[in-house]
Amino acid sequence: PVASQITALSSVVGVGGEEMADLGFDVAVPPKGMAAYYVMFTNIPANGIMAKRATSQPVSRNVTSVQLGGSKVVLTFDGASGMMSHFENKANGVAMNASVGFKVYNSSANDGQNSGAYIFRPDARNPTLPLLEQPLDLTLVQGPVFSEMKQTFAPWVSLTTRVYASEDWVELLWSVGPIPFADGWGKEVSLRISSQVGSGKTFYTDSNGREMLKRIVNYRPTWNLDVSEPVSGNYYPLTAALAVRDEQAEMSVLLDRACGGSSLNSGELEYMIHRRILWDDGRGVGEALNETDCGCRDCDCAGLKIAGSNFLVLDELEAAAQKRRTLQQKKQEPLVVAFRAVDATEIVTPMAGLSDGGLPENVNLMTFHALNATSVLVRFAHMYQAGESKSFSTSATVDMSHLFPGKTISAMEEVSLSANQKLSDLACCEVKVDPMQVRTFIVTTKAAVPDAGAGAGAGAEGEGGARRYLTPLRRAARFFQKYL
Repeated sequence: PVASQITALSSVVGVGGEEMADLGFDVAVPPKGMAAYYVMFTNIPANGIMAKRATSQPVSRNVTSVQLGGSKVVLTFDGASGMMSHFENKANGVAMNASVGFKVYNSSANDGQNSGAYIFRPDARNPTLPLLEQPLDLTLVQGPVFSEMKQTFAPWVSLTTRVYASEDWVELLWSVGPIPFADGWGKEVSLRISSQVGSGKTFYTDSNGREMLKRIVNYRPTWNLDVSEPVSGNYYPLTAALAVRDEQAEMSVLLDRACGGSSLNSGELEYMIHRRILWDDGRGVGEALNETDCGCRDCDCAGLKIAGSNFLVLDELEAAAQKRRTLQQKKQEPLVVAFRAVDATEIVTPMAGLSDGGLPENVNLMTFHALNATSVLVRFAHMYQAGESKSFSTSATVDMSHLFPGKTISAMEEVSLSANQKLSDLACCEVKVDPMQVRTFIVTTKAAVPDAGAGAGAGAEGEGGARRYLTPLRRAARFFQKYL
């Protein structure tokens, strides 16, 4: 039995008027495996644990401050303003003043280059718009699995800051839209995190989810930069992560989608989450970036409402890389969830696709893809770059046999990253992976490997010599149907 929590869904989610709730509980899933949990509505067994309904109450504006969190993370919110004011990671002893809010940029229009689908350029005469409705209305939600604080910054902008009882990081759940434009201005909305990290003008952005690249405000390493756009000229493409650090600590945010981001002031992180623009940027599209719920542009229709989830981490510098890289994997490659009706007496046995020993902590199994009945495409990626971590920025040795419990490997060959060119034959079964390296192999076993594509990476199933590629959810459903 596991503890669980029922939390009412916020009205910003939009559930069609039906009464719906969120069921939350901690799960433990074996590596490259499967775990099953029963959700019961009636006939609860004697050893079952009833889900507890989370409590929700507004926070009085008369209180000086209110705390959110538990044994690992504690966030403090200021009663007068309604803003978050302090972040404490009790698990590692790092604490500092910090806040989370939004920044609304006015889009440039009729002043040289317009902001648009391809161009981010705030209006130089009036770059930002006021948004904050102070004091913010606060609602505190508390439960055994997680607690959260809900803030409303404007009728079209809200933020829920969630702290899990078992974790030492914070989840930011934001909702923006429909963006109003009655004032005649296009708007580009960024989420901004401020902290006391002494980062100066330096920050770090990911390169396609792999290396973290050093960036410096108003600087380019290979030429002298003429700063004409102080905001957009310092925005960089983000895929997975944005971070600032000093000699003691690092604050990072893990993203759920690609966007642009920067750190325009010391200790700050900001990244674009929504845009609605009234003018074309003249770059070939021939239309303004004015997306609406009904799909039209030149009509009286509400703009899109966008919601997202990001992880916010504050950690001591030595341990920061490990936490950031681990959470990046969790955010970019979440667990596949499938549902199935079962009889209450049916017992489902968890399955682990790795034998004892498994993989080194700094190696990610990127692909485990069935090519035919006996051959599997395997791709390993080292998660750390050189010099990033004293403990994990080292070469790792992987024993391939751990991926095939109960099977005997008969042949191994290394192929190119795209798996269309043979590099070399290898002796079984250990391979070395260096920092940031990605290595790809075709592994052949003596016995058939059932449904290898269901374990990780891309999946396929063969029918008459052809392969039919499956989405993660369909792979999981197919796996459940066959083995459960």
